[in-house]
Amino acid sequence: MSSHFRKMYDIIEDDSDSVKNLMDETLHARSNQYGGALETPFEKEEIYNAIRAGGRGKTPGEDGLGKEFYERNWTLIQDDLCDVLNQMFWYGKITSRHKHGILICLPKQRQQTITT
Repeated sequence: MSSHFRKMYDIIEDDSDSVKNLMDETLHARSNQYGGALETPFEKEEIYNAIRAGGRGKTPGEDGLGKEFYERNWTLIQDDLCDVLNQMFWYGKITSRHKHGILICLPKQRQQTITT
């Protein structure tokens, strides 16, 4: 069985110039597509939209705060949460406890404004 997979996934020759060209095009297209949006401060609306996009009843993080906490208390915490996230983003001030968990980077998208 292992020989079967070895044949299927054996090393293949590549054209280094083609790989470099593909990478250059991909990076160029991506930077043009998002036009600096990844370098702008977080807005309360996009943070709220990210919270709402999460699944209900999911296991909360180490702090025990799940999506429902953030939704129910949004009017109380929105300014502080936005400030904290922007401080972390702009100044790289992240505590060792903030570094625990899984982060997934997604491109920012403009979404309709939510009135709170």
